[in-house]
Amino acid sequence: MISLVSSSINLCRLFSSFPFQKPLMCHCGHIARLYKSVIPKTACQGLLQMQLLDFPGGADVFELAARFCYCHGRMAITPFNVSKLRCAGEYLEMTENYREGNLIAITEMFLKDMMFWDWDDILNAFKECQDVFFLAEKTHVVERCVEALTIKIISTLSDYSPFSSSPDSVPYGVSRCNTWKRSSKHVSKTWWFSDLSILPISLMERVLKGLQMRNVDNKMLARFLLHYLRFSLPILSYSRVSVRKKSNQNEETLHDYRAKMQQQVLEKVVALLTSLERTSASCKSLFSLLRVSIALNASKLCGKQLERMIGSQLNTAILDNILIPSEPPRCSSLYDVDLVLRLVGYFLKERQTLPSTSVSESQITVTCSTKSSSPLQSPLTKVGRLMDKYIAEVAPDANLKPHKFQALTQSLPNCARPTHDGLYLAVDIYLEVCTKVIVVNFLDFLYLSDV
Repeated sequence: MISLVSSSINLCRLFSSFPFQKPLMCHCGHIARLYKSVIPKTACQGLLQMQLLDFPGGADVFELAARFCYCHGRMAITPFNVSKLRCAGEYLEMTENYREGNLIAITEMFLKDMMFWDWDDILNAFKECQDVFFLAEKTHVVERCVEALTIKIISTLSDYSPFSSSPDSVPYGVSRCNTWKRSSKHVSKTWWFSDLSILPISLMERVLKGLQMRNVDNKMLARFLLHYLRFSLPILSYSRVSVRKKSNQNEETLHDYRAKMQQQVLEKVVALLTSLERTSASCKSLFSLLRVSIALNASKLCGKQLERMIGSQLNTAILDNILIPSEPPRCSSLYDVDLVLRLVGYFLKERQTLPSTSVSESQITVTCSTKSSSPLQSPLTKVGRLMDKYIAEVAPDANLKPHKFQALTQSLPNCARPTHDGLYLAVDIYLEVCTKVIVVNFLDFLYLSDV
């Protein structure tokens, strides 16, 4: 009898007659040792009980390995089972020392030709590694799958253009599984996006790092990561995170689990983006990720990584990007001013070596570049114009504290603005709003005093 007890296989009264025990012990060194250590204690009682702790893949994979033993190795090895069988053979020590043509040797022979498999077969073998990940790593099955997948992807990227078509635009009549066999001029360079998006995050990460090590264009990899996130979050019900009604305890538990999974996927994707070149992902895409991270209540590290990436290319942002509403528990103002101040601080630190200071302080100094042929088009002046627009937009907010407004006006050095007209206009708007507030408060005070 074979049953799965927590994370172990429990073998109880396992074919107590020796002829039925022999195939397992003749193939499996691990079971043979267990049998020899257990049988003296149980022989008197006529009971044989063994426990296989943390068996890879559980009872189903053990059954496959047992079938191999009882069928004298005559069973079909396929891409769907080879990864798990190889790990089962490793755990059970099914080496040539116990039987010629044993499970490890047979699966190794099958895996040796992986480079010549079809794309779908490699992908299936790779997906099956998820349930046996530790042993799949130890036996280099994961490594071999990653290498085979990356080679097939790279073979279609030799003439990659950043203006290639969308991930799903494979020409009619061309099999996506065999795209690497066709001329790369007739196949979208992003045909593999959708296929790899169904992988768990741990496996996807290995493929991405494999492509990165082979110097695949970082903009392409960033596009893939964003595609992966767009594919994954809807499956995890991201659109219903904020509005889902918790009707009972089971639904609440499921909701919390999905929210946790969403956070983990987002945080891993952001961490992978930070390993790419600085401008791999567009500023617009990074701001979208930042909004999602706020909605999912992602970790502080995730938010800091996104802010650094955005800050490094803040000169490409537009006003709508930085107009992010603040969360009422944190701040009473309409927009998240502290976030914008941090982004400006990261932008300045990207271009100059600065001491570690608070971005809200006014002591930040930057030496203006004199080499720019067009000062109006330099990154610093672009951020200066952006900040003038932002300050003018938030100036009418009566809840904006004076010290926050002052921090905004002093967040950039003077050389960031060829003229200060925009800044003066924003200050005038803010003073007018403050004056009205003071007058209204004073009139309210007089009215209450008379009453």
